[in-house]
Amino acid sequence: MSSILNILVIHSRKYPKMEIQDYIKLIYQNEFGGGHMISDASKSLKMIIDEKKNITKKEKELYIDIGNRYVRLNIANFKGSNEELNNIFIKSNSKKKGNIKSFKRKIQTLRNLTMNNMFMFNIKELDIYLTRYIKKNYPIVSHSKTYKEAYDPHYRIVLKKYIKKYGE
Repeated sequence: MSSILNILVIHSRKYPKMEIQDYIKLIYQNEFGGGHMISDASKSLKMIIDEKKNITKKEKELYIDIGNRYVRLNIANFKGSNEELNNIFIKSNSKKKGNIKSFKRKIQTLRNLTMNNMFMFNIKELDIYLTRYIKKNYPIVSHSKTYKEAYDPHYRIVLKKYIKKYGE
């Protein structure tokens, strides 16, 4: 299991165009998983099918580790059926996980790295963002426009243990 510090560093190197909200999204997913997207299994399956049709860039890997036993499973590289992917996604996110206290500690790690000039943004920019974010009560955020344009992300947050039979 990788620490959030390692995860943030790995992602900053792999995705150098990440913006503040992309790091917040990563930390959120690390802490709480991806269950915010599941309201109905059939709608979730339809989203996967529709999303696969719109993939323009493919990641090389099947997944990237986001820590806390979770991975971002690249749907274009998944060798199982859409139904299997949906089942893994639902199973991985069926129970509420994480807590706000741990989430806040992980955000503090982001602040510490920012103070050490690890990212393309500075501590003042991060603090302005966090002030607004906290006022909204720590919601899930989308990837930034920059991130979407640069990396065209298409993944599902799943527990790593569920993808072993599909190849690592």
